Amino acid sequence: KYAAQVGPDFRFLVKAPMAITSSYVRDDAGNFADSPYFLDIQYAVDEFITPCTAGLGDKAGPLVFQFPPLGRAVREPDLFINRLYHFLKALPAGPTYAVEVRDPELLTHRFFMCLKTTGVNFCVASHARMPSPREQIERSRAVLDAGAFIARWSLHSGFRYEDAKSRYFPFNKLVDE
Repeated sequence: KYAAQVGPDFRFLVKAPMAITSSYVRDDAGNFADSPYFLDIQYAVDEFITPCTAGLGDKAGPLVFQFPPLGRAVREPDLFINRLYHFLKALPAGPTYAVEVRDPELLTHRFFMCLKTTGVNFCVASHARMPSPREQIERSRAVLDAGAFIARWSLHSGFRYEDAKSRYFPFNKLVDE
């Protein structure tokens, strides 16, 4: 239905479910538990990639794996980057993929090499936890070609998440240009 509502040049950026990108999830009661699908390639294909590409067809744009702050999972960034590399390497060919992170300590040479060698784009975002978009792009240029990134502008910068959520809810129209 969404694809039928947009013009011929429009592409949807679709964000992966948190079950794939977060090492923890909340149950219906709000309790935290380890995510059984964290970086699970088969789950990503079955529950995210295939439905997006089949449903949106040629309107499917970048499929973004946005990793929320990962806490202890990034105390040793290389361990996460190794796991991420194996996940990205196993993604099916065809769609445009991107990775967005919310832990500045991950923005290392090794992280950008992981993206480059797997053919996955870097997704730059304006987020309070991260360096400015300009600084993120500058860091990426040590490894990635200029312009080899995707920008995802989700909320007006300068707001904490809860403040932004209350300002923009129910997220069905532009509130700020």
